[in-house]
Amino acid sequence: MTSCGRRRMPKLLTIPNRTLRLESKPIEKITSKVKAIAETLIEMMGETYNGLMAIGIAAPQIGKLVRMFVYRPNPYSDAPDYVVVINPELVYAKGKVILNESCLSIPGRVFKVQRHKIVKLSGLNLDGEQRTFKGRGLTAQELEHELNHLDGILIDEIGRTD
Repeated sequence: MTSCGRRRMPKLLTIPNRTLRLESKPIEKITSKVKAIAETLIEMMGETYNGLMAIGIAAPQIGKLVRMFVYRPNPYSDAPDYVVVINPELVYAKGKVILNESCLSIPGRVFKVQRHKIVKLSGLNLDGEQRTFKGRGLTAQELEHELNHLDGILIDEIGRTD
């Protein structure tokens, strides 16, 4: 804990940190350690990074190589409606769109990437319950983006700058 009562948050990893390019391991059991990682990710969602708010953060971005991310299902809202996704798997993806995308781990750069218009993931919530996580438009983009992080894929590998 810091002197003002808040615990110190880890630094968000940025390129060229090699951890960002590694594949994450599945979470076998939801333990207090796993819940602590989720809590840290949620806290970090409330921070700004180079003037930008996060709409999703994956565990590898804080140096934890486990298959977990947190996202905002309504990224246009100011409400802190964060959702934890554990061991996600792509169930369904439909339609393609080319769009501009940035990543907090690659500060100051924007890439043109191809994403799906609609995405459906299956995974666990923090209570260990199997859930479906669906997205359309920007939410689909963020689900795919965070899933890529868990596979060690950054947008500089799939996109291009113009």
